[in-house]
Amino acid sequence: MADIDCKFLSSMFLILSGKRASYLSGTSTSATNNLMVSSALQWESIQLAKEQGCTEYDMFGPAPNLDRSHPLHGVHIYKKVFGSNHFHRMG
Repeated sequence: MADIDCKFLSSMFLILSGKRASYLSGTSTSATNNLMVSSALQWESIQLAKEQGCTEYDMFGPAPNLDRSHPLHGVHIYKKVFGSNHFHRMG
């Protein structure tokens, strides 16, 4: 078996359940941020969810507001780029 030099650029946890796909968590290496690999992975995951019959794609956990000082502000902006509607739930 040949040695294969494999590098992981991005990863995520995606759960498909019924008509909903839920993105729980993801990451990428800072060295590849300029390649937008997380966005490509997210897009592929959305396509997979659609192929599996999902009608909802839950990106899970946006910041509660657009306050730049909130620790999840960047995450909120990242998720909004995909054209999502944000729903805030208690709990």
